[in-house]
Amino acid sequence: MAVSASPGLAGVGLDIEVDTSLTRELEKAVFTEAERAWLDGRPPRDRGRLAKLLFSAKEAVYKCQYPVTHTILEFHGVELAVELGLRTFTVANVTRADARCLERLVGAFATPDGFIVSTAVLARN
Repeated sequence: MAVSASPGLAGVGLDIEVDTSLTRELEKAVFTEAERAWLDGRPPRDRGRLAKLLFSAKEAVYKCQYPVTHTILEFHGVELAVELGLRTFTVANVTRADARCLERLVGAFATPDGFIVSTAVLARN
């Protein structure tokens, strides 16, 4: 659980994963076509770990949004854009109208000591 006393935040999400590769078999179930295309553009040696990072970011987004929207989002319901150099991610597309507030969400990630840590915050209107 993550908690914030900031009046400017509607939601906070946190996910921690072991920094290992996500299997290719899971990619189609978890990622949109655009997200898979982004992974396709990465060096093959980095793809599995970046897929796990993207998975972790999606988990943080879900944990951030659910207490606010009470919407069960499928993995394909939110498409993320990752900026590796800045170690950030944003919501590029949301398929459900009742979750459009996610367009205000920003996220960040780090990879300390063999883990992937992703955080997402959702600003109030």
